Amino acid sequence: MRVKLINPPYQDAEGDERFFSIVNSPNRKILSFATRLRDTAFKKSIRELPVGTEVEVLRILGKFTLPSDTSKHYVFLVGGIGITPFMSMLRFIKEEKLPHKIILIYSNRDQASTAFLEELKSMDMPNFKLILTMTDDPNWQGEKRMIVNTISRVKAIM
Repeated sequence: MRVKLINPPYQDAEGDERFFSIVNSPNRKILSFATRLRDTAFKKSIRELPVGTEVEVLRILGKFTLPSDTSKHYVFLVGGIGITPFMSMLRFIKEEKLPHKIILIYSNRDQASTAFLEELKSMDMPNFKLILTMTDDPNWQGEKRMIVNTISRVKAIM
């Protein structure tokens, strides 16, 4: 969705609008998105705006949706905050108890910066397999390779 801030406290040459992926299930009546709060005027404004501040949603677009065919295996390859549209799909699958067979390979630098880590680790769905990879976390005991080097594990799981 394309979001425009109305009279933001900070402004820069990039403007007052950004695109965000919706993170909530389609069953929810409130639109939610997630973002990394970088040091830009737009993100500083978001950080400081009070809860309930009105924004303009200029457009909801895209066709990046959950496939309807449940007979196939799907592999989602995700890095960082790119998890947002997949969270929407996974939450919907869980809520509706859909039979989709999903392997999620989700790569981040470290556990501390991994969006939705605890929710994903506790996702209780019979046809869901989570492969986490932390490329720069000395405390991580799991997979540490980048996604491109982790794909070989998928064949063993399927």
